[in-house]
Amino acid sequence: MKHHILSSLVLSVASTLPCAAHAYSNIYFFGDSLSDAGAFGGIGGLPANTRWTTNYGTIWTEALAARFGLTTRPNNPLNPHVAAGGNNYAQGSAQAHPTEEIRQPVGPDGGAGDEALYVVNLKEQVDTYLGQHPQADAKALYSVWIGGNDVIAAANRIDEAPDILMGAAGNTVNVVNTLKAAGAQTILLPNLPDVDSAPLAIFAAIQKSVPDEADIATAWDAALNNLAAVNGAYDRAVIKQALEAAEAASGQPPGTFSEAYDQIAPGLQQLASGYNQLVDTGLTTSGQTHGIIRADIKGLFREVLANPAVYGFTNVMGAACAGNALYCVDPGGDKAGYLFTDQMHPTPAAHSLIADYITGLLQAPYFAAGLPDGGLNNAFQLNATLNSRLAALRAQPRPAGTTSLFVQGAYGDAGTPLSGTRAHGQLYTLGIDFQSSEALAVGLAVSRQLGDTDMGSRGTPGSVKDRSTLLSAYASYASDNFWAAGTVHAGSGELQTRRKVALGQHTLTLKGSPNQRQYGLGLHGGYNAAFGQVKAGPVIGLDYARVRVSHFTEEGTLSSRMWFSDQKVESLIGRFGAQAHMDIAGRYTPYAKVVFANEFKRGDRTITSGVASTMGDWTTRLDAPDSNWMEWTAGLTAGLSKSVSIQGQISTTTGRAGGNQTAGSIGLAVSF
Repeated sequence: MKHHILSSLVLSVASTLPCAAHAYSNIYFFGDSLSDAGAFGGIGGLPANTRWTTNYGTIWTEALAARFGLTTRPNNPLNPHVAAGGNNYAQGSAQAHPTEEIRQPVGPDGGAGDEALYVVNLKEQVDTYLGQHPQADAKALYSVWIGGNDVIAAANRIDEAPDILMGAAGNTVNVVNTLKAAGAQTILLPNLPDVDSAPLAIFAAIQKSVPDEADIATAWDAALNNLAAVNGAYDRAVIKQALEAAEAASGQPPGTFSEAYDQIAPGLQQLASGYNQLVDTGLTTSGQTHGIIRADIKGLFREVLANPAVYGFTNVMGAACAGNALYCVDPGGDKAGYLFTDQMHPTPAAHSLIADYITGLLQAPYFAAGLPDGGLNNAFQLNATLNSRLAALRAQPRPAGTTSLFVQGAYGDAGTPLSGTRAHGQLYTLGIDFQSSEALAVGLAVSRQLGDTDMGSRGTPGSVKDRSTLLSAYASYASDNFWAAGTVHAGSGELQTRRKVALGQHTLTLKGSPNQRQYGLGLHGGYNAAFGQVKAGPVIGLDYARVRVSHFTEEGTLSSRMWFSDQKVESLIGRFGAQAHMDIAGRYTPYAKVVFANEFKRGDRTITSGVASTMGDWTTRLDAPDSNWMEWTAGLTAGLSKSVSIQGQISTTTGRAGGNQTAGSIGLAVSF
């Protein structure tokens, strides 16, 4: 019996190609066989973990959930073999715009058995979820990956194709709107890859041209055998050779399959692209582009097809099995390097790659969120440098009218629990100050920050180079036992970001160049009481800093590229504690200080991000850092002569969960 083109393939998804723990409370999946993790398990003797991939291996939904410390289980109330309470509602063969009722699972011969169930399509999947959860969890991630089977239906009914695609795209957008109206905040909405790049197009060309089932099987096997020897990038010329082998094996005139392929492949590509564009337009028109992670699976698979070996694939044009992926077994693992299980379904290796890619997108905001912390670390390091100079001015008073030049080098090491950063910076400062009266000194300084930050933990790993210039002014007033000091600074510079994304065995490095601006001020005071040669007393301080990192888009054309919104971070730290210093022989003044610090201003904040190659954006909420900690400081000022002195200081924090800081400096001053 002659089949309609692709009709036997409307069994499941029409995809042709295929960590921050606790970042999300749960992940809910809706869609077709690309996301189905066992909706039809146990039926007709199939195992509980039935899914459309080789050896019933791990699919991307399971891998993604695991990377966020979560699990995923199927949810199909029609299947008595599936336990209630699962979070994966996807079902093989599901459509966004159903054109007919379909039952699954089918047998190896393509027929549905007595136990087969009617497939629950996209809208009904979401209705089932909302029936179980009337209020969507705002902290959960929702995945909607659909449309492949609609593209196949449109290819089978070409006269109805526009209506099918518009209906599918419209229903996809409606489902997104429904989830948002119920309270969903973040929806993962991958696009469809190029359907024509999968073995599906080859099979469809054979199926269209051959009336006999046996001849179809003979031709398909010949094409697969030809493609099995291919170990390289996707190449249309190789497909032509496979079609010629299929023609010879099935006794078809030369060019029969090639002519059919040349008609079918562009049509599939246009239908898939058309669906993607209609969804994008629908989201834009309805004002629902925010809260959308539009994963660029189309771009990802183009990159894999162009250079498969880099990603660990040995074959991207053939299929591991000639039949339905639901029954594809590769006990020896000979086809482990294949991209496709059957005509259209990804292998476990391809599923793992998809999970890697989406993980990279979800983690990227945490990388960018660590950038403003570099500016705050600059402020901490600069304040330590200026405070060291101010301590030297108080330790060894100068006659009114004295001018001093000083140069100081500083090193800092700082971390933050927000994004797992670890910053290592050098600060070089050149300054001049003037003793305008016996009690008052004022000064100016210019500093150059050379910072290198290692990013990791919650965000995708990478590094940041900070090359900022800071200008500062300071003043010191000391009268009898009371002293006060003030600082103000402003600066700017360019950050050079290097974000790393692991895709299988391949690691990408994505570069960015945002600008950073910052300013701040500090007020400090204290009282010294004499205890023999030691003077000690309370100290109090308040430091304000504001950092702005500009919007930026990562360079290049890769599907993993991201853009990130402007970030503005403010910090207001109050300090209270005690200090002591001692004069030794009028030349050496060691000092020590311990204070309790409290952050008044830094609370939860957000960052908005998007995939650079697609539409949509989403907001990631970032927890507030630790609000209080202890700071410990020790230093020494030494007069080498009447006009030359050196100063050194080290400061460190404790009790700042995951984000302790250390800064040390040494400087030389010449007075005249």
